[in-house]
Amino acid sequence: MKDCVLKDSSDDHLPKERAKQQKKSYKIRQESQRENSETKAEDKKEAALLREGNKCYTQALNVISSGSVSGVYYWRICKDKYGKIVSKKRL
Repeated sequence: MKDCVLKDSSDDHLPKERAKQQKKSYKIRQESQRENSETKAEDKKEAALLREGNKCYTQALNVISSGSVSGVYYWRICKDKYGKIVSKKRL
């Protein structure tokens, strides 16, 4: 074992990659928590609308392109007792 060179521990790339993975997983967790809080806020808003006597339902709308259905969009719609739309959200 002639001409062997010891590698300095600062040359190791694993800590850098581990830090990148931790940062990425942190961002994913933060985004998930933000989405959960937004969903909870939307659920509370819809519950308040229902308490006020509004009627909420889900409606599917087909998107037609070149004579055929190219997609389906779902909407959550809430109407007051007079039939006026008070909330409309694309799901």
